[in-house]
Parts: sequence; structure tokens; C-alpha cells
Amino acid sequence: MGTKLIASQGGRDSSAINVSMGNSIDASIECSLPAIESLSPELKINSASPILSVSMVTPWKQKCGNAEYAERLCGALDSFSKVTPFDLRNFMEEFSLRSKKSVRKHFRELVEKVNSQGSDIVHIQHEFCFFGQSVQRSNHEFFRFTKCINKPIVVTLHTFRESGLKRGRSLKLFLKKPLRYIRDLIRPDEYYKALRRCEAIVVHSHDTYTQLVSTYPKLRKRVNIIQIPIALVESSVSVPSITKKSDDIWMVLTGFVTPYKGHEYAINALEHLPENFKLVIAGGRHPKDRGASRYWIELLGIIQEKRLQNRVLFTGFLPTGGEQASILKQADLFVLPYKEVGQSGSAVLADALAYDRPVVTSNARSMFVYRMSSDCVYSSVSIDVTDAIGFADGILYTLKNTDESSCIVSHRKAAIARYSLDSIGLLYKQLYKQVIEKK
Repeated sequence: MGTKLIASQGGRDSSAINVSMGNSIDASIECSLPAIESLSPELKINSASPILSVSMVTPWKQKCGNAEYAERLCGALDSFSKVTPFDLRNFMEEFSLRSKKSVRKHFRELVEKVNSQGSDIVHIQHEFCFFGQSVQRSNHEFFRFTKCINKPIVVTLHTFRESGLKRGRSLKLFLKKPLRYIRDLIRPDEYYKALRRCEAIVVHSHDTYTQLVSTYPKLRKRVNIIQIPIALVESSVSVPSITKKSDDIWMVLTGFVTPYKGHEYAINALEHLPENFKLVIAGGRHPKDRGASRYWIELLGIIQEKRLQNRVLFTGFLPTGGEQASILKQADLFVLPYKEVGQSGSAVLADALAYDRPVVTSNARSMFVYRMSSDCVYSSVSIDVTDAIGFADGILYTLKNTDESSCIVSHRKAAIARYSLDSIGLLYKQLYKQVIEKK
């Protein structure tokens, strides 16, 4: 790809690297979080050779946000471990239901490959669509998969659908769907059983931690908060596909063009901003999303209706990290008007912060991941993005506060340092060590 990850500048003292028990705003939350102890000197990442082997079960080299995240994570692990990726299928791509037999064959072959590798740890990147098309089927295959793995398992939960996991036992459900009501009462909770087979569970945010341990209190000691690392991607592209004009202000919204990204909110806000403000939609349609084309058409209709064709720029899919970086480094600010979909964290938010530009987000819970420590509280600005005028005013206010003395700037730099590639790598090294010692 011609790209490489660069550890963010400003590493922190090892005694201060404690994501789970860092300077939490809410003392009551702080006391309830799992403790990853301060890293001891011998855990510094400086060994000449890997000290453990990790099988990373994840989408790999796919047009997928999780695949990009996994590649970034491997960059944080490479200095102290040998990581072997095992490709997970994304069942969102299946336009017709696959037979149970073919699905079983897929996972049976995957289990055989992972077990034959003989790694010290198997680390699974979990999204529901990686194990099945429906939540129920996904949970079933997830449990079967974990049951067959013969090494200690660490799982990262990228999405936690609390509502989808709770059993419906209300009178309303009984009257409306009695068979489902009875089935929910008697069927085993296979998602919980799968998590019970994991030695450690990783989530990216305090909010997801709270939801998970509230739903499954017995898992509390296994759950760890480790954020997505903030790391720049070096651009090897000398001439970007789009170049900003000298008097333009670029608001960049990056990633796949999917409905939960809230592009329409950014377009509505653009209407209330000066003419030199341009919205750059840096990404294309998700190739595995059946509704992507319909959403794309809806966005074009909104843009045309508001006569903003000259102010909304589409880059299309950016196939390499270098091409993506060549666009993102031209941003004056990033806008992330995401809708709430249960994400634990956001790799796009990490990307935006890595460029050390102002970031304006929605109030979706995943947008607060890097704002839970007192020195990072104002690393981004959250706004009610459904209010177009208020959203526009927030963008203008944020752009005015770019002086180095501004708390918005200082807190953003603190977040870049606190959640750097090296810092997150140290946390995983400690976690893996604890998992191996348990066995």
C-alpha cells in the first residue's frame, strides 16, 4: 500500500498509562472500572525479538473499517509479538442467506487454521455481522467458534447491542408474539456463553463497559477498556486527487458513506455557513452494504435541492492509506455527525484527532471515547447536529478557538499523546501477559 503507521508524538510516562483507571471525570465510574495496573519497567516495548505469538481473527485486507482498525492494532503489537491474521468473512455482503451447512464449513475450516497455528493467544475482533446475518445466528456461531478454540481467547467488542440481547418477557410481547416469548424464555444466551469462554474482553469506551457489566455482572472482572490508538498514516501520494483552493475552508467527513454517519446533517449545516466552506466527503459506498446506493441517491437529492453542488465534494473510495492521508491532511476541521448505533469506539474519530485539527461531533456515545480523562475533556466538541443552525454556529466557534493557549487545542494534543500507538500497545502487552499468567 505504500503506507505506514506513525506513532503519535508525545509519549507518556509508563506510570501514567492506565486507560481504565485514568483521570476519570466521574469518581463513581472510576471506582467501578477494572484496573490494569501501571506497567512495570520490564514491560517496556524494547525487546529485540517477539515474546509471544497472537492469532488475530479479523476481517483482513478488506474494504472494511474493522480491517483497517486491525491493521492499525497490529502496528501497536508488532514490537513485542508475532501477529498472524486470520480472515473473517463479513456476512453483511451476502445478498442471499447462506445455508447452515456452508456457514458451518467456513467456521470449521477457520477453527482448524487457528488451532494449527498454536499461538499463545487468539484475539477475536467481534462484530455481529462477522458471525452471521442475524443477531441470533451470529451469537450461535460465535459461541460454537469460541468453544472450539484451544488457546486463551481475547475478544474485542466493537458494537454492543444491549437491546438486541435482552430477552423480551413483557406482557406486550407475549400477546403479540407468544411463540417468540416462549422461545426467549427457554433458549440459552449464547452470546453470554461465548463471552464466558473468553479470558479477557476489550471494549473501547466507558459507556460500553457500563452497559456490558450491567447486562452481565459476572463478566465485570474480564472487561477492559482500551481505546483505538490515535496514529497518523504517512502519505506517499505526492499529488492528491483533490486539492484545496487557497481561500476554501474544508470540513472533512471521512469513511464509508453509510446512513449512520449522518452526512445529511453536515449538508444541512453547510447551508448556513459562508460560501468558501466546502464539505469534503472522503470515502465511497460500502461494497457490502445493500442500502448504500439508495442512501447515496438520497444524499445527492438533498444536495441538489439545496443547490450545494459546488460546495459538496466527493472523493469516492480511497483505496490506500496514502491516498486517504493526502486528502485528510488538507482538512481545516473534521465533522462527525454520527447517529447512535451502539458503537464502542470510532476509528474515524481516532483518524481525525491524529491530524491535530479541530473535530466537531454529534452526541453519539462513541464520540466521547477520548474525553473521559480530565486532560482530554475538550479534545473534540460535541453538538446537537440535528439543529442545522446550531451545528453551523458550533463549527464557526470551534474554528475561532485554534490558538495554542485554547483548551480545545491543548486537550486535543493531550489526547493524541495519551492514546498514542505506543501507549495502547503497552496496554495490550500487559493484558496479554495477564491472560497467559491466568492459564
